[in-house]
Amino acid sequence: MYGTGISGTVWFDVADDGGMYSGDSPIGKDFILTDESGLKAVVFIERAGKEDEVHNVMDPQYVGHGTIEGYTSPRERKIYISERYNNTVWFYISVGNDDLEVLRNFPLWESYHAFAADRERRDHENIRGLIQYFGENKTKNES
Repeated sequence: MYGTGISGTVWFDVADDGGMYSGDSPIGKDFILTDESGLKAVVFIERAGKEDEVHNVMDPQYVGHGTIEGYTSPRERKIYISERYNNTVWFYISVGNDDLEVLRNFPLWESYHAFAADRERRDHENIRGLIQYFGENKTKNES
């Protein structure tokens, strides 16, 4: 990771969401989300997310600020949080140079990239399967 500032998507397999998804509206409240591995995200929810705010695999449900204990410095940074889906919560978090040393060994980034690579591999397999399927049917119809 290089540059004066970076950002990335990470995901938590949530063991405890501090009531963020089960209680009343979380807007204006602090939460501690704990990953199954024991990592904790400390977040404050400012408002509901807008669909066009994050252009990747997740739609933001909430926007706020926060840190991930042990992996980001105490400086607060903007954080986008997805819906809880299959016990997984996605974060889009901006980080800076004060985080780079720790993030070089960041297991959540590694798990995300492994997940993304696997998803891309499956997408390519599905496309190849469709091409093969339609190719075989085209040949049958021409006979």
